[in-house]
Amino acid sequence: DKLTRITIPASLMSIEDTFSGCGALTDFTVADGNPVYRDIDGVLIETTSEPDEYGDAGDYLFCYPHGRTDAAYTVPDGLTGVCYGAFGGCSGLTSVTLPADVKSVAPFAFEACPDLAKITILNPDCRIVDSNVASWDGGSTISTGFDDVRGCYYYTGVIRAYEGSTAMQYAAEWGYATESLGEAPQLPLGDLNGDDAVNANDASAVLMAAARTGAKKPSGLTNTQTKAADVDGNGAVNANDASMILRYAAYKGAKGTKTIYEYFGLTQ
Repeated sequence: DKLTRITIPASLMSIEDTFSGCGALTDFTVADGNPVYRDIDGVLIETTSEPDEYGDAGDYLFCYPHGRTDAAYTVPDGLTGVCYGAFGGCSGLTSVTLPADVKSVAPFAFEACPDLAKITILNPDCRIVDSNVASWDGGSTISTGFDDVRGCYYYTGVIRAYEGSTAMQYAAEWGYATESLGEAPQLPLGDLNGDDAVNANDASAVLMAAARTGAKKPSGLTNTQTKAADVDGNGAVNANDASMILRYAAYKGAKGTKTIYEYFGLTQ
């Protein structure tokens, strides 16, 4: 409980423990040149090159220092998910916000955080993965404690999320309190990354998703992105959608003023 800072060398490529027993830990520092780990404002981030059972390849919040005294924390933009046990057992933390970039939350990510009164999940398609221990009657991934008598996890806080979202479904499954953020915002047709432009980046994302689907793998797109990707409206994301996106991008690059619906004669 006296360890306040951990420095990770460039040569360290694998960490098995999430430092949950380090109650005084406030900061991680990662040496330059480490291809797997880095720190963002003292929080440990892990980069994965391959998808696993909990989520896609990308940058993940690996461990939030348990000794921090901040009451609120917002996960940095651009992270793909939250790792197994990343916040587990953190006390004093009353509010956490997961931005729309976060696609998955692994088991025990927010296990037994006694003061967590509010968690806001802004991705309506965020995958919340619970433990597969069937005997537990409460969600282990988001909880404020464990009832030894009843043998189950419980959560006394509120999950804030969009109507119809996976977070709302998770809350309903375990009987957790919720606060609605209203209807989830939709991405414009063809604009998969939400940057208010339809361009080659969006077409590339469509082609990668189509390739994954063709290989019998998850597309890597959220439900909201899938709707934006299906430009031709046939219910599938494929090379034709990418071709339409590129054609429209070229049209806009030539100062075209029509919307993507008008350009292709689509019904909005």
